[in-house]
Formats: sequence, C-alpha cells, structure tokens
Amino acid sequence: MLVSAALALFPAFGIAQVQESSFRGNMVLSMGGDPFCQAVKVSRRIFLTAGHCARDILNAGADPKLELMSSSKGLRVKVALARPPRLHPSYAQNAERLEMAEFFRGALFEEVYKEILDLGLIEIDIDTPGIPTALFSASPLREGRKIALLRDFDCRSGQERIAPSTIESLSDNLANIPASICEGTSGGGIFDEEDGGLIAITGASAVNPDKTDWAIGVRLDNPSAWEWLEAIIP
Repeated sequence: MLVSAALALFPAFGIAQVQESSFRGNMVLSMGGDPFCQAVKVSRRIFLTAGHCARDILNAGADPKLELMSSSKGLRVKVALARPPRLHPSYAQNAERLEMAEFFRGALFEEVYKEILDLGLIEIDIDTPGIPTALFSASPLREGRKIALLRDFDCRSGQERIAPSTIESLSDNLANIPASICEGTSGGGIFDEEDGGLIAITGASAVNPDKTDWAIGVRLDNPSAWEWLEAIIP
C-alpha cells in the first residue's frame, strides 16, 4: 500500500489537520508513583504509546497503579485500565526476541528493531476532558522534516522540555532523529513543528551505543500501523 493510501485512512478517525501547538495530548505515564514512559491521547479513552511501555503495564498485573501526568498542563490523574493494553502484532510476536537483542545493542538490536512496529494502546476506564486529543498530521514523513519532541526529559520530576529537531533518515518503520532523550521519553509523541500533528511515537533511544544523541521514532504513516489503529480507535 502506498503512503498516500495509508493517509487516506485519516477520515476514518475523524482526524483533521492540527490547528494547535505541538504536544497536544502528550502525557507522562507513572506506575506505582514512578514515571517510566509517555503516551499520547488519540481518542476519548485511548492513549497511544510504545509497545514496550504497554508491555510493562501488561506485566504489572491487574492493578498497575497507573497515573497520567503533565507538568506543563498541571495535571496528575489516577486511572484504571478498561482492558489489558494492546500491542501491535509485530511487536507482540517479537517482544522477547527484541529483549534478548537489547542486551547486545548495536547492530543486532538495530536489525531486530527495524523489523517491528514498537506500538501499544492503553484504554482507560474514565473520560479525561482536561487532556486534549492529539490529531495526526496529514503530511507524509520525509528526511529533513522539522519536528518537535520532549528532549532532556526529567524522568523523576516529570518536567517536560520541548525542543525542535529534524528527521535525519527514514526506514520503512522508523525515523532516526538527532535528540538526547532518557528512558522515560519512550512512548511520547513526535510532532510536526509547523502544524503540531502527531507523526511518530518515540521508541528506543539510540540503537548504536556510539550514537548517544539519537532517538528512534516509530512511524505512524506505515500502512501496518494505520490498519491496526483503524481497527481499534472508534
């Protein structure tokens, strides 16, 4: 399927071009009082995150003591899951393989990570009207595109620092971005700098230990990502 065909799915979500600033709906995820990942609100009760973040919640059991936090919005909301987190099939099938490869990092991890879509969805049991819903950018990804993401994120305090960057290179599933991030940035949105539209989800930090100032974005204009999202998001 061509990228243009994947983008044609936007009307199915009722998604319009974003008119607001970046980081609409981007929240910090806390489990048991400890911030560990981020997620982006994409529907009334559904948040999009990295697959490995959703898997952490899944492995935490029936009551993961989940909170949504945002220092910039002044929000801290305790939530419960409406159902177990859902993983993109390519991530669910390769999670253990990826976990093993992560010990070696470098080329092996990079090779495995390029094959999968590290995406997960969390559905909570309450409405969150105080958290705006992210809208998706209708422009396909390209190298050199200006984007914004959370940089130098303080994983303990939850303080968010927004910084601009650019897409350095692209593969079928991933966007490579020069940006220094910490572990707690995983699952956060990567937004178009001009229209504020969501274009990718922060996956791993640099897969190459020699490139410590790189972030890996999981592309949302990938046809497999859109087919999966279309089947779940109302």
